Amino acid sequence: MEPLQAGDLEKMDQLGWGGFGTVYKGRSKKLSRDVAIKFLRGQSSDKFKNLMNEKDMMLKANDTYVLRVLATYEKKVENNVEYGLVMEYMHHGSLHLLFDTFDSNDDFVPWALRFQILHQVALAMTFLHSLTPPIIHCDIKPQNVLLDQFLNVRLTDFGLAKLETSVLSSKAGTLSYMPPEALESVDYKPTKEFDVYSFGILTWSVLSGREPYPECANLLEKMNEQYAGEILDVVFDVLKKLKDYFSKVSNMAIEMESPNLNPMRADIKASRIEQFINNSRRDTTMDGVTVETIVYEDAERFLRINFAAIIKAKPEWSYILDELVSQSIFTDEQLAHVRSSDVVQEQIRETLIMIMKQGKESCRTLLQLMNRHHPSLMRALTVPANVDPFHRR
Repeated sequence: MEPLQAGDLEKMDQLGWGGFGTVYKGRSKKLSRDVAIKFLRGQSSDKFKNLMNEKDMMLKANDTYVLRVLATYEKKVENNVEYGLVMEYMHHGSLHLLFDTFDSNDDFVPWALRFQILHQVALAMTFLHSLTPPIIHCDIKPQNVLLDQFLNVRLTDFGLAKLETSVLSSKAGTLSYMPPEALESVDYKPTKEFDVYSFGILTWSVLSGREPYPECANLLEKMNEQYAGEILDVVFDVLKKLKDYFSKVSNMAIEMESPNLNPMRADIKASRIEQFINNSRRDTTMDGVTVETIVYEDAERFLRINFAAIIKAKPEWSYILDELVSQSIFTDEQLAHVRSSDVVQEQIRETLIMIMKQGKESCRTLLQLMNRHHPSLMRALTVPANVDPFHRR
């Protein structure tokens, strides 16, 4: 598979985007056909590794009912290089789009077509599982079942796919299509049964024309809003108690001069815990305003917890959007999509959703921009300077 040269692709139209980057429809001069191009966003080594892993998986999964990768592509943009996968273009989009376009309660999607689609997905899954070692897709759902011009299936999106010999556990997927055992342990290792369960849910969805567990996403968001802050409180409370405990042990050892207790070791532990706690807060000064914030290890969690509050506050957003583009977090197309609404709160909502989908680095960048442009809002969203961070309520 030879890479396509710069300038080979023309007539580029955006199809969609996500945390990985942007997908375009284009025309390849060399291949003389319409293609879909999945461009990687940014220069992250992890993203590049994931893109190459997806390419390798797709090359191994060379089957009639699996989307084919045709070439790789590199495009220079100023001083950066954008990497992309060139794939077959599917004229009728996804199975999800098919049911979303037509009212599935009527017979606009014929039963014969539904059965054909399910049969071809099963053939694709069977092929993947028959390889040595087997490939576990880990994300079989309507959005990843594409349809060509004759409504034949192409299974796509191998970004989560794993070889069955992999020791890595599955940390991602679509919750409503995941088997319950995948949620029971952080050490869960995906097997063929993972895909079989997902296929069962897909079958129900295709035959019923409905989304499984429609309340699932809303429930998770509500649970996150309700408990995430409390969980953080508990973590800091435990750290504080550990610090106090090791300090007491150190004092006891000194007073008793006991050879069984090592005061130096206890002091070190207490010191390290105190350092961790102190490092979890930072003072930043912008334009003479000091803002004390809790620096969340998971910036996405912070945005999810404060999602509604940020929208409700309705801060000035145009400067943040401009900087997201200048730092290559947003593309011009994404900026245009956000600004297509004249309502500031809707622009903020769309921005937050896109940023959270792009991952922790994008979330951290957004928080930095909010700290810079709206320190008072960030102060209100975090722990005030005169409040004990271990007993926030």
